[in-house]
Amino acid sequence: SIIPIPANLGFNVGIGTATPAASSLLQVQKNTNGPTISTVVNNDPGANAKASFIVGSVPGTGLPGGTFGSLEYLGAGQLLTGLFGPDRTMVRGSGAGGLFLTAENTAGVISFATGGPSIGNQRMLINSAGNVGIGTTSPGANLSIVGNTTGVAGIVVASNNASAGYANAAGIQFNYNSNTTPSTFRVARIVAGVESGGGGDLYFDTAPSASGAFDTKMTILRGGNVGIGTTIPDQKLTVNGTIHSTLVVVDPTVPAPDYVFNKAYNLQTLAEIKAYTDKNHHLPGVPAAAEIEKSGINLGEMNMTLLKKVEELTLYLIEQNKQLEEQQRVNKEVNLRLDLLTKQLKAAKKSSIK
Repeated sequence: SIIPIPANLGFNVGIGTATPAASSLLQVQKNTNGPTISTVVNNDPGANAKASFIVGSVPGTGLPGGTFGSLEYLGAGQLLTGLFGPDRTMVRGSGAGGLFLTAENTAGVISFATGGPSIGNQRMLINSAGNVGIGTTSPGANLSIVGNTTGVAGIVVASNNASAGYANAAGIQFNYNSNTTPSTFRVARIVAGVESGGGGDLYFDTAPSASGAFDTKMTILRGGNVGIGTTIPDQKLTVNGTIHSTLVVVDPTVPAPDYVFNKAYNLQTLAEIKAYTDKNHHLPGVPAAAEIEKSGINLGEMNMTLLKKVEELTLYLIEQNKQLEEQQRVNKEVNLRLDLLTKQLKAAKKSSIK
């Protein structure tokens, strides 16, 4: 049943109280212990102690014009909804620790603030496109995070599992068709594995297929070593595979061997080189095959070693060329003498015949 109470009744109505407040047309109150349901109470009519339940209002009543479905309590908790009209729903808490939640129907925005309604206190919002903004009022993606403080700002991903190791790591996983079973359509992830003794490693994984197991393609160890194709890099960059590049610049750790051309440089003779290679089966100054297989090749040092051998070979060729030129000069002189002797013999032969 509906019992209308006209505004011009001339007196106040109380339910559960014999002394309804003068400002209340209808007051419902329960004074016994236990839960109270559907209660609007204001036992302190002070300026900031309000309790209101408003369903529709019109101008001239002392209430905000055009307000519908409002709920208001302006005590210490300051709870309000629909305070500013049909286009906004608000929940507010007072003080620096208060929560300020606003849903605007016209703009399609849900706003979350702490410490009061100031725009500077806004912490997060969801706009009409469904984008979520943290630290920004204009998110341009599904999730936009903006940090305005000094130092590192952004997203912190943590695992509460106390066990160390890759299997209990924290990370970010990338899926597609995420509206279906996520594990069926995973494609890549970045994992931070906490190791015993503190510190951690970073793993970059990809999946060979939509449902395949993740495989680590790149690793950054806590000491700074980076591995591609390996999870145990032993150098600043360890690559297990082929590197395809248009340019590689190496800073050598040894000087360029221009000293080979100094007059004081002791260039071994070819006989000495032959004796060394016959005994050791590799050139002097060049690592043996067994050492290369065990430790690999230092490109910077090896390039300088090869350059040194080229320069030494150049000196050998220069010396060989000098010897060749001298031999050619001697041969030419011998040929001239032979020609002269031949002519003299022919002349002597003719004289004897006569």
